[in-house]
Amino acid sequence: MSLGTYVKLDQSVLYNGNFSDTLLLTGTVYSDAGQTAAFSLTGYTITMRLYRDGGLTDFFNQTGTLVTAASGTFSVAITDGVLPSVGQSGVFLVDLALSKSGTRVSNLNRVELLILRGPTA
Repeated sequence: MSLGTYVKLDQSVLYNGNFSDTLLLTGTVYSDAGQTAAFSLTGYTITMRLYRDGGLTDFFNQTGTLVTAASGTFSVAITDGVLPSVGQSGVFLVDLALSKSGTRVSNLNRVELLILRGPTA
C-alpha cells in the first residue's frame, strides 16, 4: 500500500520579487482526496519544491516549518531570492515532500501556484 497526501495551499498567487521576513506560503496536508481529514505532520520534515509541468528543474526548493503538526498545517518562508526570477513568471506545480526516519511521502494531487511578474527596481 502506498502512502500519499493531499495538499491545499492558502495562497494561489505570489509575485516575483515579493519577500519579507514575515511573508509565508501556508497550507494544510490532508490524508484524503476530499481534503477533510488532516494528515498529522508530527515528526516529519517538510520540503517544498516548485517546478514546471513536464519539467525536472526545481525553481524553488525550501524546507518548511510545522505550524500545528497534529492539524497538518505548515508554512514556508518567502525570503529574498527564493522565488523564480522575473523572467520565469507563470504557473508552477508544487511538490511537498514529507520525510521522517527513512520514510518519504509526497502529495498525490496537482497543486498549482501562479507566480506573477512583480515590480522591478
